[in-house]
Amino acid sequence: MLKLGKLKANPYLYGCYQLYSRWKARQAGDCGDVPRFPLRIGIESTNVCNLKCEFCGYRYAKRKKGFISVELYEKVILQVKDMGIPRVTLHTVGEPLLHKNIVDLVRIAHENGVQVGFSSNGQFLTKELARELIKAGLDGISFSGDGGTKETFERLRKGGKFETLIENMRIMKELRDELGEVRDGFFYGKRKRPQIGIACIYTSLVEKEIDEYVRIFSPYVDYFKFVPVENQGAQNQGEEMIFPEWKGVHNPKFKFMRKPCDLYWSTLFVLWDGRVTPCCIDHDAKLVVGDVNQQHLKEIWLSEKMSELRRKHLLNKMEETADCAKCDRLHRNVYRSWFFSEDLKKKFNLKKLKN
Repeated sequence: MLKLGKLKANPYLYGCYQLYSRWKARQAGDCGDVPRFPLRIGIESTNVCNLKCEFCGYRYAKRKKGFISVELYEKVILQVKDMGIPRVTLHTVGEPLLHKNIVDLVRIAHENGVQVGFSSNGQFLTKELARELIKAGLDGISFSGDGGTKETFERLRKGGKFETLIENMRIMKELRDELGEVRDGFFYGKRKRPQIGIACIYTSLVEKEIDEYVRIFSPYVDYFKFVPVENQGAQNQGEEMIFPEWKGVHNPKFKFMRKPCDLYWSTLFVLWDGRVTPCCIDHDAKLVVGDVNQQHLKEIWLSEKMSELRRKHLLNKMEETADCAKCDRLHRNVYRSWFFSEDLKKKFNLKKLKN
C-alpha cells in the first residue's frame, strides 16, 4: 500500500491529493472546517522598510506607507487577549525596528499575556534598543540573513551591511544571555527569552556558501530556518532572472494541482492603518476583509468576506481572489519544502535548538 508521505512527495500524485483534500474539506461546510479563532495575528507595526531585497515584491508596492499608532495597537492586543490567541508578530513587509515605539508595542503585548516576536533585518538594532526590548518582554526575534559572504548578502539584501547584521546579532545574544528570563510559553517552550533565530531565503547563491553561513551565525542563534524563494503572488518580478533554476519548480501546469491557501484558515494580518487582510504578502492590500477601527477581529474572522475567500479557494477559483492564482504558495508541496529544510538542519546538526 502506498504510504501517504510518499504520495505527497510526488508532485503529480500530490496534485491528485489536493482534489481529495478540497472535497474532504467541503464536507465540513461550504467554507471548510473554520476554527473559532485564528491561530495567529500578525500586526503590521509599519510597512516602511530600509532595504530593497532582490526576492521581495515590496519593491513594487504602491500602498501608502505608515506606522501603527500605539492606541490602535493596544485596541488590537486587547481583542487578541479577549479571543485567547496566544501570540502576535509585529511584522508583515516592513522593518519593525523603524517604529519609534517598538519597545512600547512589545511591552503592551507582554503585559497582556500575549507572546510577541518579530522578524528584523537587524540593521537598526543598537545595544540600548536590544536591552529595552529584552526588558519589555520580547519572546522572539528572527533575523533575516542570506549568504555566508558579504558579497552575496549585500547583493540579495540591497542596502544592508553584512558586518552590521553580525555585530547586532552578537549584541542581542550577549544581552539575552545576561538579562533574559526563563519563561514557559505556547510557542517557544520553556527557555530564555527572547529566542533568537535567523531566516534564510535558500537560493543557489546561498547553497554554495552554506558551510560558511552556518559557521558565521551559529554562535548567535538558537535556530536556523531555511525557506525556498517564492514568487509572492507574482509580485516578485525578478526571481526567475536571478535564480533561473527555480522557474517552474513550484508551478505545475495543471490547475487541479492547486491547494487552498492555508492562511485563510489560520491567520489574520492587521495593517498599520487598521485594515485587515488574510495574506502576509498582500503588499497593496487587495484582499482587505475588514477594519479594526470599526470591527472586532472575531467579527472579521467569521465575516462573509472571509467566507467568500475560503469558498473560492475550496472550489479552486483562485482567479477570482486578487493575485492568488499567480501565487506559487497554492502549488508548493509543503511536504517537499518541509523536508527540504529539515534535510539541511540534519546535515548541519541544527535540528536541536540550543539553550
